[in-house]
Amino acid sequence: MASPGPGDIAQYVEEVIHIYRVMQGTKYLSVIASTILLVDMITTLPSEIVYIWGSSWTFVRIMFHINRAFSLVLLGTRLALFMYRLTEEVGISLSLFYTYGTIFVMCIITSVLIVRIWLIYGKKTWFLLVLIASALGVTVPTLVLFQISLMKSQWIPNPAPDVITACLFTPNPIAFLPYITGLLYETLIFSLTVYKTWKLNRQSMTTPLIIRLFTDGSSYYVVVVLSGIFTCLGALHPLISGAAIGSGWLLAMMSSMCSRLILSTRAFYNKDEDLTNDFVSHEMESLPRVPPRSDPESTTVSSFIQMGRPGFDYSWPYQDPLDVRAPNSPHFARRRSGEYSRDEKC
Repeated sequence: MASPGPGDIAQYVEEVIHIYRVMQGTKYLSVIASTILLVDMITTLPSEIVYIWGSSWTFVRIMFHINRAFSLVLLGTRLALFMYRLTEEVGISLSLFYTYGTIFVMCIITSVLIVRIWLIYGKKTWFLLVLIASALGVTVPTLVLFQISLMKSQWIPNPAPDVITACLFTPNPIAFLPYITGLLYETLIFSLTVYKTWKLNRQSMTTPLIIRLFTDGSSYYVVVVLSGIFTCLGALHPLISGAAIGSGWLLAMMSSMCSRLILSTRAFYNKDEDLTNDFVSHEMESLPRVPPRSDPESTTVSSFIQMGRPGFDYSWPYQDPLDVRAPNSPHFARRRSGEYSRDEKC
């Protein structure tokens, strides 16, 4: 058997150096992503205790806890990036758990976004079915293609087990596909939010709630889309493909922003009231609709309520914050009991 020549040795060294650089970049970005997620969990823990722990068990709360816990577990598997001499069985098991776990968390976050936009559009059954069908139409074919390509990937023996950590696999040419389809669906959800905000604004029905939903949705979309673009484009570059796909960066960003999305909405509703057991029922309410009014004065007051003046009470029936009459007066008593004369109705 002929001994390797200088050309073979140089090629071997070049390959080891390339793999080492790719792995180092993946490890560094993984540490950054894990740190961001942990810091976000710690800084939002007081809000979580107030707005989540004391509330009833709803769909949103269950998804919140799954997102928090499972994302942390998945990033914990990235510790394998720092381990030497991983066996083939361990390497394959950890890689599959991370891959499918990431897809699972993305589905959890998508379900929260679906519920959110469904409530914004008035909890219409047909609209919810369209959202679910569109999500399945995008996700199922993508997962089938991804599974086929994943089955073609093979484990590669580590050429320098004392220098290179973790485990190596043959490149997956469509590893970025689930992220692209995910970005497309995120864009659809955000576009629906923008359209609803624009429509209500044209009808002079913009309220603080609408502004909060639009602001939170915009922040989530910008962060997630930028992270997704980095993941998709980075997967095409040989030097940063490992960091883009295997570091958990997009997972950390989506998990953090989804948690903040839920906490921000609950904080808005609890801004001026104590947390009660039925507090989270607000999350299952559609946006307020304006009752029909017949006289011009009523229309003026109704429009004033919809405009969302800061610090005023927008509950119905409307109570004028500038009214100095005592709360126990007959006028206010009739308001609480729902008895109005024709002239008093607003």
